[in-house]
Amino acid sequence: MSETQEVERAAESLQRREARKHILHWAIWTSIAAFICVVLAACCGRHWTAWVGAFGQGLLCAGGPAAVGILIGFLFGIPRATPPPKNGSNGKDGKDGKDGQNPPSTSFRPNTNLEEVSDWLTKILLGATLTQVKPIATAANDAAHALGVVFGGGEVGHTIGGLVIAFFTIAGFFTGYLITCLFLTREFKDLYDDLWSPDAARIVATLPPEKKTLANERMKKSATRDRGNVELRRVEEVMIASLYDDPPAGFARAIKTAKNYMSDAKRPRSASLHAWLACAYGQKYRWDHDDGAEKKRLGDSRDHALQNVKLALDLDKTWKDVLKGTLVSDGGDNDLSAFKDDPDFKALLLSP
Repeated sequence: MSETQEVERAAESLQRREARKHILHWAIWTSIAAFICVVLAACCGRHWTAWVGAFGQGLLCAGGPAAVGILIGFLFGIPRATPPPKNGSNGKDGKDGKDGQNPPSTSFRPNTNLEEVSDWLTKILLGATLTQVKPIATAANDAAHALGVVFGGGEVGHTIGGLVIAFFTIAGFFTGYLITCLFLTREFKDLYDDLWSPDAARIVATLPPEKKTLANERMKKSATRDRGNVELRRVEEVMIASLYDDPPAGFARAIKTAKNYMSDAKRPRSASLHAWLACAYGQKYRWDHDDGAEKKRLGDSRDHALQNVKLALDLDKTWKDVLKGTLVSDGGDNDLSAFKDDPDFKALLLSP
């Protein structure tokens, strides 16, 4: 899809969202106006001393059907969580993540009890409505007659009572449905996005306690720096968790995850992505050095680490202190310590 088409689709989506908001505003203000009309109708013909009671009766007459309608609209509008693929894969191509391209995301799932209850109640409501039309109509007629007393009784009161039930049930349904779809869905999405990536959480769960604490702290700091792109943040979380995993599996996974993400040139980059990739190459360099690897292999890891340090600093200068810490540290976060005597790294990270 071209950039122009993406912009057009985004504009259309925004227009549809704004249109739904306008409909919601119209429904709310219409309901408020109708509430006022109901209260006035209940107060009509009464002495002013009886207006307080009539006011409360009018609110109850309108509020009851509105509350029922809102509840039904809420049940119909509850968003669905995407179920995990039956074959255990996470993509349409059926890859199971062993190649690092589509890692499975089944460690944590949103609680779907409310969704299941919504489905259950919705089916019951539809089934009861279709099979019990006459009893429902009779009950509605009796309710309208009972409410008609508030509006003076007789045929006029009965008619007003029926209209109040019909209008506020329907208005409440659409208001509840639109509020749920427009706002609750976004809140659910933001809530689940605030959780760690399932893949990162699975990796962290296997770490020893001291490394688990460091990994969680790093992921929290990373999340506060960049929350704009969920996909990118998920990739960074997997990379951070992998950097605390035992080598060579840990740094190899971090490098592969970053490469798979960056294979699409249209995907956004971040300073943190390049910083963690530099750390992964720093770990790789140290592992290969201790393993007696050839100079060319060591040189490639060193060059990749240096290149990603430069890219990270070009995007965000504040990462200099973080990367400097990994260069000079002798503790747990010493990913770049193998280059602490390298003049190019010292020039980038230790110079004023």
